[in-house]
Amino acid sequence: MRKLIWTALVVGGAAWFIGTDAISSRVAQLRAEARHAVAAEVPLKNQLEEARRQVDAYAESIIRGEVAAEGLADRIRETEREVRTLATRVGNEREALASLRATMGGDEHVIATSVPLRPEVRTSQDGTLRRVRAFQTASVRLERRAQDLQRLKAEHASTLSALEQARDEQSRLGEEVRLLSAELESLEARKAAARTREGVLAEGLDASGWSAARERIDAIRASLREQSKLLAYYEVERTELVDEPLATLPVSAQDPAQAIDEVLAAWPAR
Repeated sequence: MRKLIWTALVVGGAAWFIGTDAISSRVAQLRAEARHAVAAEVPLKNQLEEARRQVDAYAESIIRGEVAAEGLADRIRETEREVRTLATRVGNEREALASLRATMGGDEHVIATSVPLRPEVRTSQDGTLRRVRAFQTASVRLERRAQDLQRLKAEHASTLSALEQARDEQSRLGEEVRLLSAELESLEARKAAARTREGVLAEGLDASGWSAARERIDAIRASLREQSKLLAYYEVERTELVDEPLATLPVSAQDPAQAIDEVLAAWPAR
């Protein structure tokens, strides 16, 4: 009875721990957590590390399941030995009872009587009845243990199938994590390149003196334009002044003194 209880506990514990439903549920949970990690506003490196820890935890649960399956296999071997022992005992007792029954001959035709039996006859009959009851008990126990053995084997096969599925899922999840890690490294490299380009176009150029040189060149170019325009302006004005004919003096007098008077009158002192 104690072995039967322990067997039931082991089977129940293994089924609870590493059942197909538990494996499928864990896989679905990991997928949901991976999707949530991708959508969550958390740094990608942190998400990747969390996913890697989840895959490692899943691998550890598979290892524990393998240990439980090995324990279940040990229990199956013990139960098989017990069933073989019971089967041998029941078979021997069946043959003994059949031989005993054959020695009774026509005793089945004996009519029951109220006459007291001799003590040795009563003792022989009681012993036979005890053997019959013992045979019945052993046969029932053999049937039950054989049924337990079949259930253990079925549960062990289901556990191995679930473990195989779990290994495949763990391998696939691990591969996805490795791919995500490679993609993240590529993304970080692209971000670094973009930051470098921005630095070269902005702060990097200022630090190297390119912007200052550009401003200096623009200032020189503007100054040259200004000077060119000024030179053009003054060149035109000088040409106009040079080409302008002298005004005819409104001097009609022939006498120098009178001419001086007319000129002074025309341009008085200011």
